[in-house]
Amino acid sequence: MRPFFLYIYLFINLLGISEVYGKSDLRYEAFARPYPLGGYARVDAGYSFKYWGKTSSSSNQDALKPSPLYGMIRPHVQFQTSGVLNSAKAFLDFHPISFWSLYVGREYTYRSAKNLDTFNCETTSCDTGAFKRNHWGSMLAMKFKKIFYMGRFQWQTTILDENPFPTFAEEQGTLLGRGKRDTLFYQTHILGVELNEAQSLAILYKRNRIRSTDQNTTMAMLLYRHQFVDPFNPSKGRNLGLSLGPGFFSTRQSTTHPSFIVSLIYNWKKGLTLF
Repeated sequence: MRPFFLYIYLFINLLGISEVYGKSDLRYEAFARPYPLGGYARVDAGYSFKYWGKTSSSSNQDALKPSPLYGMIRPHVQFQTSGVLNSAKAFLDFHPISFWSLYVGREYTYRSAKNLDTFNCETTSCDTGAFKRNHWGSMLAMKFKKIFYMGRFQWQTTILDENPFPTFAEEQGTLLGRGKRDTLFYQTHILGVELNEAQSLAILYKRNRIRSTDQNTTMAMLLYRHQFVDPFNPSKGRNLGLSLGPGFFSTRQSTTHPSFIVSLIYNWKKGLTLF
């Protein structure tokens, strides 16, 4: 069975497990950035199966809430679009403990871009059509009183069926991949402080590096985040988050440009995940 469909199979089967042992989740995301120009809308649906840690014995599903320490396995799927780039992804996350995860994933993408910001599409492959990506990485989330940190380390290998040019556009890192296969490594760090129940300030730093050429890009942002009460169901609490802020983006040509990001995340159903 091909890996992507194996993940889907596992996901569907785990949905049948009683919510006494796990919980489903559903999240909607939107992101936009003026430089390099980009944005997307994404849906993420998953199911968390807790394999150690205390579980509520209540028959009321709403009484099942994440305990501070537990372990879980979470298969999930993502569907993402930015108009010219559309993808379906399947992941399997393994949490040895609630605040740390290891994951693998498979992505199927169709890209029909005639132009991509910062790329010369006459000399590099932008309109790639269908291609695949393999993902593997780790995430960490920690908090001490009002101080919090989140980190992510991911490798993703892009695999093209055909490439008429020597290079292709690796749009996620705004880097140039070589041939028909190359690997992007990126790390993201967010360090912040909670101002109150609804607001926080943070510094975001992200670095991307492509394996074949050792090219890299970086992004540094100051972020303000506000958590809003669910506009559709206030009893769910503050599950609508808006993050925005200014910063700088350094390109593969080592030039630095001002930029700005806006991110909106709506946790329609929270599940057991901490991040």
